[in-house]
Amino acid sequence: MGRETDWGSFGGAVSVFIDGEPVYERAAGLANAAEGTLISPDTCFRSASASKQFVAASVLLLVEAGEVELHAPIARYLPRCPTEWGEITAHQLLTHTGGLGHWSEVEGFDPVHPPSPEEILERRARRPLVSAPGGEFAYSGVGYLLAARLVEHVADQPYAEFTTERVFAPLGMRSTRAGARAPGPGPEALGYRAGEPVDATGISAIPGTGELWTTVRDLNRYAIAFAADALVSAFSRELMCAPHTAVPAAEGAFGETTGYGYGYWIGTIDGLSAHYHPGDIMGYRSMYVSVLNARASIAILSNRDETDASAIAGRLWTEHCAGARSGGAAGRAGAESASETWELWRQDDNGNRYLVSVHPDEASARDRMFVFESGTVHKQNYWIQKL
Repeated sequence: MGRETDWGSFGGAVSVFIDGEPVYERAAGLANAAEGTLISPDTCFRSASASKQFVAASVLLLVEAGEVELHAPIARYLPRCPTEWGEITAHQLLTHTGGLGHWSEVEGFDPVHPPSPEEILERRARRPLVSAPGGEFAYSGVGYLLAARLVEHVADQPYAEFTTERVFAPLGMRSTRAGARAPGPGPEALGYRAGEPVDATGISAIPGTGELWTTVRDLNRYAIAFAADALVSAFSRELMCAPHTAVPAAEGAFGETTGYGYGYWIGTIDGLSAHYHPGDIMGYRSMYVSVLNARASIAILSNRDETDASAIAGRLWTEHCAGARSGGAAGRAGAESASETWELWRQDDNGNRYLVSVHPDEASARDRMFVFESGTVHKQNYWIQKL
């Protein structure tokens, strides 16, 4: 299945599916160093912000049921909604355009010991919005907490119960759960930073913002169901995967980002539409990728702060998925036998490195690099390399 990735000190699990079948899986490192427990593809990790897609899917299920209107003011659904927030819509919450901003906008927010969800919203309400609702893109954990609260009020049940009953159980995601820490169906990976265990349990009390425990196999089960419209309708799937709002050039972390949808970064890889979401909280890194036209999905979960999950996703795409666009196993076999493969990479102003595209020869890679370097948006460092 192509050249083996240089995994180095990677700790975590990866899973690549094409045509609904696993084509590559790998697990490495320790789930619990003190106990010597090894990581496997069935180990549960905190998925961090890769869980935002499930908030979006939950809202869309309520939209399909006629219980929520995407462009109606959230004050219609949320009692005691702050006056300044009253005109924010579910659409704006899901696209990070509600003006709420991220955790830094919450007075005295401590990621190690975060306030309760109610206190987070109360503290955030003390400050003005960072922009008018429907205005600028501003990534917002607060907005997704509010979206989860909307689900709870409309469905009249906790977010964790709703997602279990309406999303995870129907799709056979038996190792996935949301909410406060509870005995799970599989082994759990303890998070590590610089080799030391870290306590990220506080985040589990914040619905919709990264509290999800899951496995790489369950994430790919979801990808298969989502692509087949087995959870939400085709119309809802298209809404989730549409670039509703433009994002800064440095945002996103897989291929070329074109915008943000509902719970997904939207972009392209090798000319194919992709939707994806990275995640990071203390001690954990994650990446979920789906490329519908290639019938491919990639899931990466790690319990180490230093893991660059987005870079690993780019490498897995190159090694195991790029040939899928030519059609199934034959396409992948053809990709493996190619005489040359060239990658185009970029580095943003923060030092983050991203795989942009893969090419069959040096000339096409250089042509692609010239297009980006001559543009006005992507004024960043680009280079090509031969595999």
